[in-house]
Amino acid sequence: MTFEIPIFPLNVVLFPGMQLPLHIFEQRYCTMIARCLEAENFGVERAFGVAMMISGREGEGVFPADIGCLAHIAQIATLPDGRYNLMATGQRRFVIRSIREEDEYFVGTVEWLEDEGEDEFAEDEANRTRSALESYMRATAENSGALSPDMMQLEIPISPYELSMWVAALLPLPPQEKQPLLETTSTTQRLLREYSLLKRSEVIQRAFFRRASFLRQSNDPNAADQLASLN
Repeated sequence: MTFEIPIFPLNVVLFPGMQLPLHIFEQRYCTMIARCLEAENFGVERAFGVAMMISGREGEGVFPADIGCLAHIAQIATLPDGRYNLMATGQRRFVIRSIREEDEYFVGTVEWLEDEGEDEFAEDEANRTRSALESYMRATAENSGALSPDMMQLEIPISPYELSMWVAALLPLPPQEKQPLLETTSTTQRLLREYSLLKRSEVIQRAFFRRASFLRQSNDPNAADQLASLN
């Protein structure tokens, strides 16, 4: 089943469960948000689609990726000049089947994108990815000089699918590297990729930590500048 929603191209990839703060100032998007507040899109009130911004097609300028995520407006403040500050929460993924312009913003005909049923390896991969996540976060805390985080205090999802989306939102990657995680329709394959990315990120964090520790202990007069370059 297809339905229409406003599409907001952004230089970000929104995942289900992820929070996204936005400052809306362009008139076309102020109009879009005002209409979202008044309308109900496929049974979801106060919602619009977020899709990663990609290069235009045939010189037409900015264009959204084919796969995005529905954003629900959880909190909103209307400013005196008509701008908005809002907090959106990612809900479900969609595929754009066709797109048109309405009052200078995009409206897409979309349908939901779902993962395939979880296979027998999903739970094992979730456990392995969760372990890699803990190691990465400890390395990040050590590198920043903070105390090691208590993982029990974080609301880390239990289900493999929700965990895969939570980790995807957390990973320190540019949008172009996050988009394939959004588009993947296998929970196990997404977790496998995230495990590799977390291990890579942990190695980088620990390398920075070792380098910074060495510079702090050295007598190199340029150590301060080199430390600054690591931040």
